[in-house]
Amino acid sequence: TPALSFQDPDSLVQVAWHLQDQRRDPEGQLADLSLDRSPIVRRAVFRAVANVRDTASIPLILKGLQDPDPGVRHMAAFAAGQLGAASLVPHLLTASALEKDVRARSSMVDAVGRTGTLSDLDSLSGLFPAGSRRDRAGVLMAMTRFALRGISSPRALWYALECLPDRNPDGSLLRSELDG
Repeated sequence: TPALSFQDPDSLVQVAWHLQDQRRDPEGQLADLSLDRSPIVRRAVFRAVANVRDTASIPLILKGLQDPDPGVRHMAAFAAGQLGAASLVPHLLTASALEKDVRARSSMVDAVGRTGTLSDLDSLSGLFPAGSRRDRAGVLMAMTRFALRGISSPRALWYALECLPDRNPDGSLLRSELDG
């Protein structure tokens, strides 16, 4: 909507919040707001998208995952997880592997945990083998989300076990008990 482009960021955030409260966006105002130059406005857009939960917002979420602002990418990933559209999972996996911002990457991984399939779980367990502690924690949380949905795999279990602090220098006791 052209009239939206002339408003200050605070007013635009209020528009996004209003649409969020309405749980609908019949005129596509969130898509218009997502083009605003203010990252604060764009973040508010994806928070609203997360609450509206309309599959028509999938193209908007895909654009948000590529936004230059990491806070916007974080909120777009959150919106993807809330929407629960399996079609977003390949994009989330690709984006998380390339993402530099830890918070955005964690939200992408979490969204995969909310919506992915067994093959996505196995892909996830190979993403950050030597990642930071926060990356591993994010993957483990996503794996927990998979498990809560009844999806598990031996590869994911091994990933989780590798994240445990070693009680033995080579970890052989733990492995031999599980294998034997």
